[in-house]
Amino acid sequence: MLSRFSRYLRAPVFEGDEEKSRAARVLNALQLALGTVTILALLASVFIFPEKWRSLIVVTGMAAVLALSRVLMYRGYIRSASILILTGLWLVATGLVMVAGGMKGIDAVYYLSLTIIGGLLLGTRAMTIIAVVSSLAGLTMALSEMWGYPLPRLFPVPPISGWINFSLSLFLVVITSDIALSNLHNALTLARRRLEERRKAEQERERLLVRVQEQARQVQQVMDTVPEGVLLLDNEGRVLSTNRLGQGDLRTLAGIAVGGVLTHLADCPLETLLTSLPHGLWHELEHETRSFQALARPIKSGEKSEGWVLVIRDVTQQKLIEQRSQQQERLAAVGQLAAGIAHDFNNIMATVVLYAQMSMREKGLPTKVQERLITIYQQALHATQLIQQILDFSRRAILERRPFDLLPLLKEEIKLLERILPENIKVTLDYGPAADYVLLGSPTALQQVLMNLAVNARDAMPNGGALRFDLTHLQITEAEADPIHGIGAGEWIRLTVADTGIGIPADRLPHIFDPFYTTKEPGAGTGLGLAQVYGIVGMHDGQIRVETEASTGTTFIIHLPAIETTASARSDVKVSELTTGQGQTILVVEDSPPTRQALADSLLALNYQVRVAENGQQALSILEEHPEEIALVLSDVVMPEMGGLDLIEAMQQRGFSIPVVLLTGHPLKEDWTHLKVDWLLKPPSLESLAQVIAQTLAKT
Repeated sequence: MLSRFSRYLRAPVFEGDEEKSRAARVLNALQLALGTVTILALLASVFIFPEKWRSLIVVTGMAAVLALSRVLMYRGYIRSASILILTGLWLVATGLVMVAGGMKGIDAVYYLSLTIIGGLLLGTRAMTIIAVVSSLAGLTMALSEMWGYPLPRLFPVPPISGWINFSLSLFLVVITSDIALSNLHNALTLARRRLEERRKAEQERERLLVRVQEQARQVQQVMDTVPEGVLLLDNEGRVLSTNRLGQGDLRTLAGIAVGGVLTHLADCPLETLLTSLPHGLWHELEHETRSFQALARPIKSGEKSEGWVLVIRDVTQQKLIEQRSQQQERLAAVGQLAAGIAHDFNNIMATVVLYAQMSMREKGLPTKVQERLITIYQQALHATQLIQQILDFSRRAILERRPFDLLPLLKEEIKLLERILPENIKVTLDYGPAADYVLLGSPTALQQVLMNLAVNARDAMPNGGALRFDLTHLQITEAEADPIHGIGAGEWIRLTVADTGIGIPADRLPHIFDPFYTTKEPGAGTGLGLAQVYGIVGMHDGQIRVETEASTGTTFIIHLPAIETTASARSDVKVSELTTGQGQTILVVEDSPPTRQALADSLLALNYQVRVAENGQQALSILEEHPEEIALVLSDVVMPEMGGLDLIEAMQQRGFSIPVVLLTGHPLKEDWTHLKVDWLLKPPSLESLAQVIAQTLAKT
């Protein structure tokens, strides 16, 4: 009960409307003051004023105004309640002033209090109206006395009423001052709270701003680390932002910067770029010598598009790698086919060469027959050279590699070229004098590379020109490595062969290393020269590439891995006459009957005894039956059932220490150098066959 009554005495609070709540607090204070005055007036009417009924009527009016104003306040009609109670108070104050004898009484202070309260409740305009009306009322009262119209006495005022009016005036002044001070305190508190809220809001805004900036920085860092260009476009095609790669791609493909309107990339219009391709496909863009791919995706908020994300990928290196890989795969496939053909052709040529040489040594041959045999032998050697070129291209030839210095070889080759090339071609050599150029390779094979490139340069300069050789020792770091062209970190020897000829047309450039591909007239070339160069460089673990420009010239750039050891001197042994045997027995293991017979006849002519086998299994059976008789095994490498390498391992497992010479022209996939055997390249000449067999037998 008491709590309900106290709650009724408090001003209502309006959530979310601080100004309305403040006005309600002022109005509540005024109503409480008026309630107190009404109670005092009721007591005075009952116990003091003689005209009780008139006084009670006034008190009743005050109570009605108070009750109605309070009802309006609790219902939220603060302005209506304020106007009602101020009007009632003004009328009561005017009646009291008139009863008290006009503006000369202390009751005039009522007007001052009401003016202040009206300003607090209804603002400056209401305060001005109350002040003007009160002033006019006071003037009317003063003039009525001067004009002889004294103020009416509503009811007799007893002597104590002066004290009552004075007390009520003081009470109203106190209430007004309290309201004013309370409002001032509330205003200051509100201002302080708002300042604090504003300060906190500023701090929160700054914190959010820092957080947003940090998030934006992180997003930008993430975008910059993306290995592709990323562009953010609005619906009009304006570039809002990009990552680091995107800025470069934008300048290259569109010639604009961030903030510009994108209309195209390279030759592709923006409308085409924004169309969706099937899943996994990108728009292909070509700009000068570079290749790009682009893909656009819309940014959607619900069903509404808010812009586009455009991703640009530089695929120049990727396409170069793909082209190089495709070229290597194509050349490898052709090389594998060519190597297989060369194996069978070698067996045929071995028979022709051996029989031709044996026939040439027959005594009493007519001169005409001798000349024909010489022609057959020369043409067979030429065919053998073609086979060797095919094997070099397929990287399946047998190379005897050793450490040697490339510079002396190159100097000797320059001297040879100066003699054999036309006089209108100037040959020069540039190299660093303090560097060494030691590599692990075959001098004969690299000499063939130099000769083939020189012949190609000669044919490209029919009217003369310059042929320049340049030798450089390189120390390539990880940052300088060129994975596209297969150049890793380490020490390399770079050999550059440049001419000032007619150049190579762009449509022919991808095929220059293909075997049998030539642009020369029929009969002027085999198309194996550059194919052989490509294969020999590959067998030396090197890389070759070409740069060319029409009417300017062509440059071949060869990288060969360098080694730290110095080149060892090596002298080639030349046999001037056949070395014959002393009747030792040689086991010939060969699957091709004509080649097997030719080898057997050649060995018989060299004063050796011969046993033959078709494969390794038959050879093992013969070795087990005649272990003391066989002095040497001459075996082909590739045979059915058991090849030459398997035969050597089987002989070692069974304890045979008989020397072996391998005869091969077929590509070898496995490394057999650890077997420490001698070998002959198919088709062997009679001289090389006699020499190798004699040297091998001499070791034992």
